Amino acid sequence: MESIFRVYRVKFRPIGLQDDWLAYDRSRIRPNPWMMQVKRSRPISTRIHNNVDDVEETTEKRCRLFHQVSHTRRTCTTLDPNASTSGNR
Repeated sequence: MESIFRVYRVKFRPIGLQDDWLAYDRSRIRPNPWMMQVKRSRPISTRIHNNVDDVEETTEKRCRLFHQVSHTRRTCTTLDPNASTSGNR
């Protein structure tokens, strides 16, 4: 192992403690904001839509529990607001 350290001793000199470094008296380098890459949004779909993609108009949404038109099962006001309708919650 010592022979491996001797091989690389010339190539890599230790940096030393930060207190021993010379003070940097030059100005700070700042990137040019005009050259920075802009984060892109999601790519636009190039797919050609046809009549298969059209959604058929469905009847009014109804609550599956009480069959009322005014709300759905998720927004059912008849149930206890603290009760859960599914076992996953």
